[in-house]
Amino acid sequence: MLGELLGVRSAKFSQIMGLKMYVPVEVMAPLCLKFNISADWLLTGRGNMISKSEDELSLNNVGMVMQLVDTIKQQAQEIGQLKERIKQLGSEIEDKQLESEIEDKSVSDADEATTL
Repeated sequence: MLGELLGVRSAKFSQIMGLKMYVPVEVMAPLCLKFNISADWLLTGRGNMISKSEDELSLNNVGMVMQLVDTIKQQAQEIGQLKERIKQLGSEIEDKQLESEIEDKSVSDADEATTL
């Protein structure tokens, strides 16, 4: 949602929210303009978070952005958990395949031994 609002593809936005890449200027500039956030504050942490004009409107926007950020963080965490589960299932599948190959080899060896 926020990514779309800022003109960022969802994959890139997920990387940003997952702290896998820095926030590029192409994302920061629209964020500052659309939500009246001070670029100085965003980049340096100094000064007021809200730009001097339209403070009340900006506070509402900041609240909305913070809710969206929290939602995105939760979704990123869920995605991380799902990725970990996929890895676990992949390992389980590999183990089962290995067991099956060993079992097939044992049956094949047993068949050869009885044929001789």
